[in-house]
Amino acid sequence: MKQKCCVKNCTNSADYKVYLYDCYQDIKEIFVEQDETCGFLCSEHMIENEQSCRGERKPRGYCEYKYSNKRVSHGFTIYLPIDFKK
Repeated sequence: MKQKCCVKNCTNSADYKVYLYDCYQDIKEIFVEQDETCGFLCSEHMIENEQSCRGERKPRGYCEYKYSNKRVSHGFTIYLPIDFKK
């Protein structure tokens, strides 16, 4: 069964996994973790989420989004297609 978009009342299948990304330059480490507040989005809501971004998409910056990063963590949201192959 396909994963559904996390947006309330959306019945679309998810197209993207949603991740929080940050770069700790002082210790040379990358933080990447699936967003617990919004783990999956369909294409329509991914575009809407990205267009809603307010803040600085830079290491240790803050970004506020309509759907993701509801805990207002450092860093910014990135998206990987559900069918992404490493």
